[in-house]
Amino acid sequence: MGGFQVSPDALAKVGERLTDASTKVTQVRKGLVGTGGDSSFGANQIDHPINNLIDRWQRALDDMSMDTSTIGKMVSAAGKAYAQTDSNVAGACDV
Repeated sequence: MGGFQVSPDALAKVGERLTDASTKVTQVRKGLVGTGGDSSFGANQIDHPINNLIDRWQRALDDMSMDTSTIGKMVSAAGKAYAQTDSNVAGACDV
């Protein structure tokens, strides 16, 4: 039967990095607030596509931040659980 090995510490660190990335994406998203507007350029032919792009970009960044945060927390929790299991098994073997 095939399998793989994962370092619990490495898994927890990846989770932390994903959570940090989520924070950075949120900061980028906040930087878009106030960008565009109904008449930023004074011509509907320009304003509408730009505002549409900004709206879509903001929604995409919101989704990315939420997904990255959720996955980061889950991966980090898995790494900690694996580390705790390893510790419990090692402790049981010492008895």
